[in-house]
Amino acid sequence: MQTLQGKPARMEWLDCAKGIAIALVIIGHTVTGAGDRYRELVRAIIFSVHMPLFFMASGATMRFSGSGRMLAGQARKSFRRLIVPALHLFCARTVIEFASGRYGAGGLAGFLGERFQTLIYASGVRVRTGSGVIPEFGMMWFLVVLFISRILSGVLYCTVQDRTRRIAVLAFLSCLGVYFGRTQWLPLSFDVVLTVLPLIWLGHSLKPERLDLRLAGVCFAAWAISFSLVYLKAKGYSGYLELAARRYPFFPLCMIPAVSGSLFVFGFCKAMERFRRFSGLWSYLGRHSLGLFSVHAMDYLYGSLWSRPESTIIRCALRLCLDAGILVLFLAVKTAVLRSKHNAKREKVKNGYLLTNTG
Repeated sequence: MQTLQGKPARMEWLDCAKGIAIALVIIGHTVTGAGDRYRELVRAIIFSVHMPLFFMASGATMRFSGSGRMLAGQARKSFRRLIVPALHLFCARTVIEFASGRYGAGGLAGFLGERFQTLIYASGVRVRTGSGVIPEFGMMWFLVVLFISRILSGVLYCTVQDRTRRIAVLAFLSCLGVYFGRTQWLPLSFDVVLTVLPLIWLGHSLKPERLDLRLAGVCFAAWAISFSLVYLKAKGYSGYLELAARRYPFFPLCMIPAVSGSLFVFGFCKAMERFRRFSGLWSYLGRHSLGLFSVHAMDYLYGSLWSRPESTIIRCALRLCLDAGILVLFLAVKTAVLRSKHNAKREKVKNGYLLTNTG
């Protein structure tokens, strides 16, 4: 479906799923499971699905083409949408760290060298190398991996035409990514890029007309069984998929709850699409998921506000509300500024028209 302007119409069920995904990201980062079996289980449930859900949702919005020119245009658009915000967030966090005097004994040169290495690896967690430890890039790793995986998926679509061969290539590259994730992490988190390629393809292959509560029920059962097998086999500890930390327990079994859990959310959101009271809020968060993600990446600046309550539930709710509130405030200010500029421009044109007629 397209709008009157020829642009693809937004899929509300997909926005709803993305809204749920970004909420799970915020909650997952708030729930710390160290020493508490209940919180560790909640964290495992969230981490088993929240990032795969984002990658599959991204694949669902992709429009592959055999044209190299169109692929280049898509790459430029994705760069502006994903890499530019990632760099802005990285620079902001770098300035804050420098201003707070966290550059240690190495001085300014050592600090800048360390930040350059962080940028090169773009890892969500610290990278251990033969020469030392490279600090984490932070949450922005996801934006880098999403950008590269989208571009690489487009290239594969153009170069590998046969569907069976494409599936085989994707499976091989994913296994290769897991191998490097267990042995040697690659710059730009490229090992994670390889690992998630099948998720992008699965999202692109989704058929919305088949998404309903029946499919959601089947996928939930598949998620519950596969998640339980992985979690219990690992005896709870690290028994869940975590892409940033390259944690792939019992691969490829750990990918089953990732895919089935994502399909469950898609099916549930598609079925709930008719209930505006439910889908409206989540669709709003989904439409602005990148903005909320950016706010969340910087919410450590006001961590004293949301981390005070002892209750984990209250902390999660408070953090989510604060992040969403700041996003809404930012969007309101942005809208007011744009409207003011538009009105000023229209008034200028109107005055020019009157002067021309009176002259």
